Amino acid sequence: MKMFKWTKCAIISSNQNLFSHAARRIQMALEKVTITDGDCGKDCKISVTVYRQFYAGTNAGAKDAIKKERDELLAEIKAHARIVIILGYTDDVRDFMLKAKELEMLDGYSWIGVDLIGPEATGWMANDSARDDAAREAFQGMMSFTQVVPNNEHYRNLTTKAKAITENQFNHEIKDELSTYAQNLYDAIYLYAYSVEKVLQNHNIDEIRNGRLLTETIKGSTFKCTSVLSFLV
Repeated sequence: MKMFKWTKCAIISSNQNLFSHAARRIQMALEKVTITDGDCGKDCKISVTVYRQFYAGTNAGAKDAIKKERDELLAEIKAHARIVIILGYTDDVRDFMLKAKELEMLDGYSWIGVDLIGPEATGWMANDSARDDAAREAFQGMMSFTQVVPNNEHYRNLTTKAKAITENQFNHEIKDELSTYAQNLYDAIYLYAYSVEKVLQNHNIDEIRNGRLLTETIKGSTFKCTSVLSFLV
């Protein structure tokens, strides 16, 4: 946004924790940025003029309420922003992009999709093939930040072990890459075990129940993680 001297934007996200927490972090980061010679005529901060959450999914029982909510949200964006950052599940992002196309909110707007799940999270294809052509056209105007699957020995070894354990112990075959959820869970457990080990080096065993101490112990630590930290634009 600094490159293009954009000083106003909208952030909309699913109400699911995964997306709402990330949206909040993006808002906090953007509002710390100063734009030199921005459209305010001087050095100015980025302003998030619309910050809203929407209900995830297309529940048939709440179809009318969801449509009304999204129509109102797009009307608010149309009145206050031209840069839109959206975080949500595939179907939700696709629905917003189709509605934006219908409301002529593609030309003159910049839509930015942040993928927190996998490359399919900001995809235009769906079972509703009758609208795939319209969705494809709508998504051509979106800049998508998509997670990149790691290509290193650490990740490959973990994938091999995870697939073997899943097949041998649970009689289930993993044909694709490990999901982002699985990678994050592995890293979370690894980090917890790392913290427990550090605490036990300097405290008695009862202190492993001290969440504050566990958190303080790992601050400033580094370790080789498995989860996807790189993004492809």
